Amino acid sequence: MTTYLLEIGLEEVPARFMPGILSELKTRWETALATHRIDFTSVETTGTYRRLTTTVEGIALASRPDRTRIRGPITSIAIGPDGSLTPAGNGFLKKNNLTTYVVESDGGKENIVGYVDLPAQKTTGILGKIAAEVALGISLPIAMTWGIGIGPFIRPIHWILSLLDSTHIPVQLFDIHSSTFTQGHRFLGTQDPLVVPSATDYIDILRQSSVTVTHTDRHNYIVSQLQTIMGPTGEWDVDLVDEVTFLTEYPTALVGEIDPIYMNLPQEAIIECIQKNQKYFPVIQDGKLTSRYIVIADSVTATNKATILHGNHAVLRARLEDVKFFWEEDLKTPLAANLDKLKSIVYQKGLGSVWDKTRRIMVIAKAIATLIDCKDINSVTRGAALCKADLVSQMVLEMPKLQGVMGGIYAQKSGEPTAVADAISSVYEPEINTENAVSAAVAMADRLDTVVSCFANGLIPTGSQDPWGVRRAALAVVRAARDLRLTASLADLVAIGYSALDKTDNPNQGKCIDFMTDRLKYVLESDGAMSDLVLCVLESAAPTIDNILTFLTQLEANKSTPEFKVIVETAIRIKRLGTTATTDFNPTLLTSEEQAIISPLLPFLEIEIVDFDQLIPVAEIMPHYFDKILVMDLDMTIRNNRLGLLRKLNIKFGKIGNFERIVLI
Repeated sequence: MTTYLLEIGLEEVPARFMPGILSELKTRWETALATHRIDFTSVETTGTYRRLTTTVEGIALASRPDRTRIRGPITSIAIGPDGSLTPAGNGFLKKNNLTTYVVESDGGKENIVGYVDLPAQKTTGILGKIAAEVALGISLPIAMTWGIGIGPFIRPIHWILSLLDSTHIPVQLFDIHSSTFTQGHRFLGTQDPLVVPSATDYIDILRQSSVTVTHTDRHNYIVSQLQTIMGPTGEWDVDLVDEVTFLTEYPTALVGEIDPIYMNLPQEAIIECIQKNQKYFPVIQDGKLTSRYIVIADSVTATNKATILHGNHAVLRARLEDVKFFWEEDLKTPLAANLDKLKSIVYQKGLGSVWDKTRRIMVIAKAIATLIDCKDINSVTRGAALCKADLVSQMVLEMPKLQGVMGGIYAQKSGEPTAVADAISSVYEPEINTENAVSAAVAMADRLDTVVSCFANGLIPTGSQDPWGVRRAALAVVRAARDLRLTASLADLVAIGYSALDKTDNPNQGKCIDFMTDRLKYVLESDGAMSDLVLCVLESAAPTIDNILTFLTQLEANKSTPEFKVIVETAIRIKRLGTTATTDFNPTLLTSEEQAIISPLLPFLEIEIVDFDQLIPVAEIMPHYFDKILVMDLDMTIRNNRLGLLRKLNIKFGKIGNFERIVLI
């Protein structure tokens, strides 16, 4: 099997960009080879922070021959009355390097058409050009130039290795020409260029020079070391593993000890400091932080191991000393003392400060607390008032990821009730904690204000643009409403949010309701519900979250029953006629024939619909009614009364939803 290998050696690429670059390289290679009609078995891309490597397995030694059809102008334009080509026809031939043409019918019109034979080409003759096009076409999240205006590229290029099996394929990127050489590890390998005899020798040669070039191998090794050191109950940040994978070429795990003086700091602050600032792995076992941490180093030898660990420890100690200072300074004042500082932080132009946002959250949270029957209104109000107070703490200013978490800790230290501290600490969690009523009310209020304020301020998400995280906030509210089975509708929730705004009008309120409804549709379908049934219940005349969930469950349970199809068809027929009614139904105006048919339904008109089964008698009687009774009677009094009956029945069906949305098989 023939293998092509391309390695681009460059200066250090930031780890966060590597996965995207490798993914794009793979896609671009596959597209380019297909475009040039070169068959291949697979394309794999990998690399380290200083090399981008592409391997094409099973690449054909020649492209496939092909024939291309080129359509020209219609014959009335291309061919003159005497049968010779017009200037337009000759121009078509010249433009496409054609010497002959044929006339073919295309879409009901005759056109002149040319055919170009594309002969097979040796892969060795075009592969270098393809490689350059692919490499130079990748997106540049950051761009650099070097030398005298060379570039731009993701980082300056230092070498290129290009081999088709053992044959060198010339490739040029900017002023760098390819060779059959690569470079080993910058510190652990030889400083001389490494000769690569063939593409299949590449990985082994680099391994001998302390480079594990395949990023999946490095990733797996790092994970195995974490498992070995931490044991079966260990926990680590998977995103940090991905990052460290591209910060190393030859990863080695070293274990350090945190100085005891810092172990009294909040566990969350220590973990964030170790992971965010130093890219180390805190050793967490059974959910509890130990005094150990793991450094994944890149240049470890038996002689420098202690030195590397000592240097990392010194840096970490300095970082933790900062954390200790922030902690002690923040504790000098109670959390509530930060509230006035929130007035200086702008939330949104036109919507005041973060302090103003907390005032709105308080209003919304109290309303939601009532909806979910939360008895501890005082804790809800206090939690809402303080939920943003830690944003101006020194700890959160240094490590923003700790917002909410530190607020909860500071609230406890300030003597706030446990319910208040819990509400503050959970307000930023991705999923709202619906097991705790106080926490749920505050978290839902925070997110609902985000959604409503952005819509009211015209910051409506479009396409992939959502800088305020409105979609994420709306999904959290909807999921919480589902879990709590609110006896309120999404329109009610949006109205609560708008009521907290200090505005005289309600711009985009309807759009906001539609937006929330779309999120609920997504959530219900993600839960496994059928799309047509979801659409039906979302248009219920009583669209509380509890009703929607109840009716959806009932529809799902009955969809396979024999009566379901009849009920749906009956509901649709009733709706299409009933919506035209202009007068109310009067049972005293029924004819004797009508009375005989629908008298069993008259009690149904007065009951509250709470169950799908209540519709079954209607579906049994109304088809017979439609067969025997002409609704559109010539007597307008009779006609209007019959339409009024259907209108009243339609209202009953509408309590469950819009049956026109249901797809019958």
